[in-house]
Amino acid sequence: MKRWGFLTGAVLAAIGVWLFYALTEVTDKNRLARILADHCLPYVHTGTDPFADTGRAPGVYDTTPTASLTNGGIRILDDGRFTAVWGEASDEGVRLRLCTLEAAGPAGFSIAPASFVPSITAQLSTTKPLVPDTQALPEGTATLVWSTPDMPPNTAYRALAITTRSGAAATLQSLTLIDTIN
Repeated sequence: MKRWGFLTGAVLAAIGVWLFYALTEVTDKNRLARILADHCLPYVHTGTDPFADTGRAPGVYDTTPTASLTNGGIRILDDGRFTAVWGEASDEGVRLRLCTLEAAGPAGFSIAPASFVPSITAQLSTTKPLVPDTQALPEGTATLVWSTPDMPPNTAYRALAITTRSGAAATLQSLTLIDTIN
């Protein structure tokens, strides 16, 4: 009788664990949306400290990008898969706030090519409208730009993405959000 109770409990626990993992799968598209909505977008628009509750500071052996930004920082995200860099800079007398996500290796954010531009546009345009410079993701390595319509380039809210595409796979290697500081 004890064996049947133990087996029943083990089977129910296994089903529960399987359901948990099946229902909480995190895709790269979801991961990017979370990072943008919770950290980068609030930072570039309001200056709220990003990444305070996630990631880790770079260690001695981490290779991190060097940036000449002030009032910023660097965090290593998702076990070293991504690096986040944020801070303030000046461009032709205009003060800017930047937040950059970079893939640490070739495995960046994998997103289906057909939904790449529309999904990034929707995520970036939650607070201010942005227009992409192209509606389709080209083959090979490309730089895509989203910007606020009808504004001078150095004062517009904008995003710059570096992507690679090969057939049915697209990878976001780097995404930088830029906004002016009022």
